[in-house]
Amino acid sequence: MAVSVGDEPLLALSTVSGTVIASGLKVRALEASTVSGNVRISGVQIERVEASCVSGNIDFDSPLSKGGRYEFTSHSGDVRIAIVGNTGFELDADTFSGSVRSDLPITLRSLGRQNRAAGRGRGTSTRAIRGSYGDASAILEVRSHSGSVVITKK
Repeated sequence: MAVSVGDEPLLALSTVSGTVIASGLKVRALEASTVSGNVRISGVQIERVEASCVSGNIDFDSPLSKGGRYEFTSHSGDVRIAIVGNTGFELDADTFSGSVRSDLPITLRSLGRQNRAAGRGRGTSTRAIRGSYGDASAILEVRSHSGSVVITKK
């Protein structure tokens, strides 16, 4: 369903039980959600994404837009982000009982003990990573309660 939020067109895709797939889209904003199923977003050109699932995984592999905002939340599942292109981002990623791993060199912000465990923020695993990559021109927020978070370069 397409709706508007103010002047901004928004595409909303949702299901209770099943997979939500967004592929090849070019829209300004996308909301994708499912209760029991996966969310897959690939090959899209979108400035704002809000993707969530209660019981399932989220997979995103698309370029980030400069000034874009990307929020991914899974209660019981993994979140995998494959960054396409060279747009940098500000990262806020955490999990309660899984792990957070970035294969990209993240410049970490001080979080005390959590970041010391994260090492340099590249190829390491921890429960939270907060920092930036490249020019930090996009915002990437990633949460999983009982799954893992993985950030890679495609």
